Amino acid sequence: MSLGLRILKPSLNPLLLLCTKRPIVDTQRRFLSESVSKAIERVNFSTQKIIQLVPNEELSTAVRNKLPALPLEANWDRPNPIRLFHKTPVIHSKVEGGHYFAGGLPALMQAVQQLEKEPTAPVTYVNDGLIKKSTQSGHQGHVHPSEWTTPDCSALNLMKTLLVGLNVLKPHPPQAVEQYSYLHFPVSIRAVAKNPVEQFQFYGKFFAHRLLHSALSVNGASDDDRWLCAAVRQSLTYHQKLSDHIVQMLNVPTFQRGWRLYWSPNREAILKKKTLWNEVGIQTALLTDEEKRRQTLFKINAPIHALKVFGDGKFSPQIHELVIEFLNKKYPQTFQTRTAVVSEVYFDERTDQPIAVREDGTLFKVSSFLGSPGHNQVFEVDSLTRKELQAWQEVPVSGVSTLWLCTFSRAEFLERIKEPDLQDHQIEARLKDYVASANLTNLHVTVVNCSAKEGNIVIITRITQGANFNSLVADKNDLVNMAENLERFYIGTWKLLSAGTCTRKTAISNVPEFSSNFIHGLSGIGFSFSAAPKHMLQRKPLTEDVISKLCEAFYRKLRI
Repeated sequence: MSLGLRILKPSLNPLLLLCTKRPIVDTQRRFLSESVSKAIERVNFSTQKIIQLVPNEELSTAVRNKLPALPLEANWDRPNPIRLFHKTPVIHSKVEGGHYFAGGLPALMQAVQQLEKEPTAPVTYVNDGLIKKSTQSGHQGHVHPSEWTTPDCSALNLMKTLLVGLNVLKPHPPQAVEQYSYLHFPVSIRAVAKNPVEQFQFYGKFFAHRLLHSALSVNGASDDDRWLCAAVRQSLTYHQKLSDHIVQMLNVPTFQRGWRLYWSPNREAILKKKTLWNEVGIQTALLTDEEKRRQTLFKINAPIHALKVFGDGKFSPQIHELVIEFLNKKYPQTFQTRTAVVSEVYFDERTDQPIAVREDGTLFKVSSFLGSPGHNQVFEVDSLTRKELQAWQEVPVSGVSTLWLCTFSRAEFLERIKEPDLQDHQIEARLKDYVASANLTNLHVTVVNCSAKEGNIVIITRITQGANFNSLVADKNDLVNMAENLERFYIGTWKLLSAGTCTRKTAISNVPEFSSNFIHGLSGIGFSFSAAPKHMLQRKPLTEDVISKLCEAFYRKLRI
């Protein structure tokens, strides 16, 4: 598959990716506390993938015991490339991998479905041990159309974003919570001057898809959007079913489905979102003041408007470990898992079916193969010339991934919810089950745990935001905007525990794609899409061929 889309030579060294630095607006504002401002100043996304900002010894024992098993600090790592060969290799090993799945949560969930289908057939799941994108995500399960339906991806805003990236226009500061855009194009005039044709082709393809999506949409949604919503809806239904089984065996849920909040200070924008979601079959209702007081962490007087999005939910941060433990217990004779690096996959040259995998240097037979590596370093190798061609084209899109602590008074919380007799363990259970939320600037807030001790309540939250296009490094302005939103609209005192970059990959269609036995282009929907039935993967985006032909014709005319 070729999308005609090409990443503009990003280096694996994040320091070299920052072709321009968008100015960071002064964070010393009345809404940000001094401690949060100082923590943000310490963050340098280019030097570390994840930075821990509060040492463990400064945390109470109760909070340390409640922290999820998520990395608080990590250095940058390089993805492990995978090469695809269409030939039959000589295999000496007698080991057989059976149905073989490699990668993150989508590969693991396909392994689950394979075991349900054929419980007596051997299944192998491997992961390379690097930080999974899903562990840095917002842990939210949500039915959602593509980003092409959002105001930030409107033709006008895309043009403004490009001009901001070129330093022609000034961006809205991150303190401007209603006007701020989470989408960034970090380009440079130097790069454009050096290779204008490549730059024009890259962004031209992107803008052409914007126009094509508009042309092919009905009431703001394309067939791609409707297909994505249907696939995610089936995926979340499967996740809930699996979670129910895991609760019976392990007494811990992996997914809690009910509803999710979507909010903004802008009422008109929220009502437009409600209309769009109704068009793609997403049921919503406006949040009442009583629900806001009893079931959210929003300040009572915060000028926000929110939708309850039914059918959404949130995932356990330990979903990988829990699912694997469940499979080990339910299928002890047929399921195996290990940490290993897959470097080669072999396909039969006649049937094009996978027949062998090289794992940590050992080549062995497999019955089938499915991968979701979370990167695009997958290469088709010509059997004769040994020339390598990237198996698919994707663009890295980076956001800010954080853990925060929020502290507030036990007495004030009980007064807020009008339940003065709740005990500490009941408060913890109540807050841990609070619904996840997101807003129009891509701010995702998910409560993952809670500690209620000695008159104070501390909640631990995973918060993510941002889309730094064609970059492996997050934009610090998103972190500033995140902090502004928290301190303006949420109760409590906030402390930044760790901050890092979470980079997802997207194809130009912005919907997941399947080729060469790999799921890719998952963008920010990977967690929610991960358990989509396999037959729904065998679909090419409806707009892909059309846009390629349109762009090829346009480039031919340009050359003439």
